[in-house]
Amino acid sequence: MIRVFLLVLVFVTSNLTFSQDNLKRSYYFDVVTISNTKNYSNGFMGKTILFQNQKDSTYSLYMRINNSMREVRLSDRKEKNSISFDMNFEYKSVEDLNKLNNSKLYTVVNYGKSKNYKNYVEEFEFETDSINHKTIIHLTSFKNSKRKKIISEHYYFFGLNDNYDINSPNSIKNYVSETYNLKIADHKHLEKIIHLEDGKISYESNNIIIDLIDFNFEFKIDEVYPKRKTNTPHYNHIQQ
Repeated sequence: MIRVFLLVLVFVTSNLTFSQDNLKRSYYFDVVTISNTKNYSNGFMGKTILFQNQKDSTYSLYMRINNSMREVRLSDRKEKNSISFDMNFEYKSVEDLNKLNNSKLYTVVNYGKSKNYKNYVEEFEFETDSINHKTIIHLTSFKNSKRKKIISEHYYFFGLNDNYDINSPNSIKNYVSETYNLKIADHKHLEKIIHLEDGKISYESNNIIIDLIDFNFEFKIDEVYPKRKTNTPHYNHIQQ
C-alpha cells in the first residue's frame, strides 16, 4: 500500500513540475522595427514595434500603441498559440520588455485564412531617383497569367538612413536580389512601405527605424485561456 502511495506521489509531483516548467517561456530577439503605421483594414493608426529573430521566423512580438490603446501580443506560429501582455509604460529600450505583465496564454489561435491563388503571377518594377537617392520597388500580384485581375500591390521605399538591413530570406532586399537579380545599394535602407488591395491603400508604414538588439525575453505565464481569434493582417508578400 505504501509503495502504491509513493508511486502515485511521484507521478503527481512529476506532472506538477512539468506543468510549472511549461508555464516558463523564453524567446530571443535580435532585431526591432519601429514605425508609424496606418492600417486601414482594421482602423488602427499609431506606433508599431516589432521584435524578431532573424534566424527563426516562427515567432515574433508585436506592439500597437496610440492614444486609446496599448496592445502587446507574442505570436508563436510553431506552437500555434498566442500570448498577450499588459503594457503600462512608455517604450524606450528593449529592456522594457521585462516591464510587461499579466501574461495570458491562448492555446488555440485562429489566424484566419489568406487567399491563395494557384496560378498567381507577380510583376516587378523599380525606379531609382538619383537626385534624392531613392529606390522604389513596385510588386503587383495578379490572379493569373492574363494579368487582368490585380490581387494586391506593394511599394517599398529605400533611401539614405541608418537602418539595419534584416538578414533573412523574407527581407525585401534579399527577395528582389534573388528573384529579380536587383541589387539595392548597401547604403540604401528601407524607410517606407505601402500595401494596396482593390486599388486602395490598405496598409502604410512610415518613418521606419530598424535596429539590431540582443535580448532574451524570459517570463512566466500568468493565465491560460482556451481560445482567441486574432485580427493579424495577412499579405501575399514580404512586409520588410
